[in-house]
Amino acid sequence: MRINSGWVDRAWIGNCLAAGLAQSYFEPLEATSIHGTVVQMLLFTQLHLKPLVRWLDPRRETYNEAVGRQVDDFRSFINIHYVSERCDTPLWRHVDADCIPEDAKRRLSQWAARTHRRSDFAPLPGDLHHVMEQLYNPVFDGLGLLRRDTARAELAANPKVRAHARRTSERQRKEFRLAAARMPGHREILVALHRQPAESVGVTGWRSSETATA
Repeated sequence: MRINSGWVDRAWIGNCLAAGLAQSYFEPLEATSIHGTVVQMLLFTQLHLKPLVRWLDPRRETYNEAVGRQVDDFRSFINIHYVSERCDTPLWRHVDADCIPEDAKRRLSQWAARTHRRSDFAPLPGDLHHVMEQLYNPVFDGLGLLRRDTARAELAANPKVRAHARRTSERQRKEFRLAAARMPGHREILVALHRQPAESVGVTGWRSSETATA
């Protein structure tokens, strides 16, 4: 499936602001566009709407530069999902040769010797949360790029961080088990939804097509 991905260089022109899918498109996954839209709206509202200024041209330039950084980071983050040792098909040979940008290769080389950390990522204006180390952890783990021996050595060298990580992990494990114990099983939910409205089986945020068009 071919995807015509890309982004506009100038998201803010005159009195028009392109955000979310109007500004960039990378892949047919809602999470990426939702995340990008949230970051762009926070950038705009927190840094450019609050100050009441007469001349907006410098602010447009600052905003466009920040959004350009954001979409570049998204591109690198998404492309790293496709890092693989496979070279058995034209697709994977093309990915390896042409689809991993230089900044992503540089970071991967750097992180082969140590774990990634927040200081590796230039912050966006206003210190807004963006594509930083917490998003890379599950991706690296799934791709087999997370160096567990290196992570253990770094935690062992910092007892306070290690103790905090252990407490956090134990707390989350208990919370997840408790939540799982309270939830009905997947098939149980589907059967109940088939028999009666979603609200009566405790599924919140559900709107059927009949409800939406009523």
